[in-house]
Amino acid sequence: MSISQETASAGTREATSSRGVIALLAACTATGPAATNLFVPALPHIRADFDVSVAAAQTMLTTYLVAFALGLLVCGPVSDRYGRRPIMIGGLTVLAAGSLMCALAPSLPVLAFGRVVQALGTASAFTVARASVADLFQGAELARRIATLTMVIIIGTTISPYLGGFIADHAGWELGFWILFGAALLLIVICLRALPETRARHARTGFADLGRAIRSVLANPVFFGYSLQVAVIFSLFMVFISLAPYIMTGALGRSASEFGIYYILISVGYFLGNLYVSKRAHSTSTARLTALGLWIQLACTLLALGFALAGLTHPLWLFGPMFPLSFGQGLALPTITARAVGLVPGFAGAASSLLGFAQMATAAVCVQAMGWASTDTAVPMLLFCSIASSLALVPIYAMRRA
Repeated sequence: MSISQETASAGTREATSSRGVIALLAACTATGPAATNLFVPALPHIRADFDVSVAAAQTMLTTYLVAFALGLLVCGPVSDRYGRRPIMIGGLTVLAAGSLMCALAPSLPVLAFGRVVQALGTASAFTVARASVADLFQGAELARRIATLTMVIIIGTTISPYLGGFIADHAGWELGFWILFGAALLLIVICLRALPETRARHARTGFADLGRAIRSVLANPVFFGYSLQVAVIFSLFMVFISLAPYIMTGALGRSASEFGIYYILISVGYFLGNLYVSKRAHSTSTARLTALGLWIQLACTLLALGFALAGLTHPLWLFGPMFPLSFGQGLALPTITARAVGLVPGFAGAASSLLGFAQMATAAVCVQAMGWASTDTAVPMLLFCSIASSLALVPIYAMRRA
């Protein structure tokens, strides 16, 4: 075999290996969205079973987001110090334990505690996956790979809201947690056999170095701007998907299963946005993709708000604008994430943790606060989404002036 053939063969093996790692990381990361998407459509049923208010039922989502945010702060820096692989496998084990608690929960407090344990487990997968990709790629290629990672996750989780609603309607909400328990056990076995360590041995550093890196990130106004953008984008998404099931079943008189069907529009839009980034990140400025995505998001929230104020009540008037909106979010989130993580070479875990913490903590506050809003109409929810969309654009122009 010639040198050129050997080089080509090595390149093919490396590409195949890279695709396999991305797919496995995506499967592990998908446990987080699945833990939410299976659960959210069942919230009206959980509320009825435990005879609590909407705000009390929302605490199941809020406690998850808070615990997830706190878990992110720990998992990223620890994976920088000890490696990605053990943190991923340990997190999946914690996820399995939390899912089992939720499936067997006899009361709302026990269910809330199980959700906290679940969140700590999924936080490790979320952080380690993004940090692992940042270990392997840089620049525009990193944005492309994050978009690819996201697309694989979307494929795996698109059906989960419908599945969660169907299970809640026909088999009881507990079955969703049994499914997560089984999935976590399966992923543990696969990771033990196939997940490589992407963090170079010589790159492992002490906690003093991690501390300096974290202080450097926190003092960087550009990173702060990126954190604000991802926090606002994700909060908009979480508020929508947490309140929409109540609006669907209450104000619109539809079933939890039907919410899952319309949710597919959001997943498809987000998938297409990430697909565009994966194909065009090398030829189009990531800053332009971010700005385009955020302007699309604002236009669509204002459109949906206009429909609601006009008294249009079919679910398509609510979910139709969410399709292009989620496309815009698919353009913005992977490009913002890649630029933020790339600010701290060598400490991708710490940067990913801080970015994720801002994202989840802000979403938790917004979801709980909006739990007190009326769900007799979609107007309060969409008014929040419109204000949030406007705020996401502020850092773009603030950083241009800085």
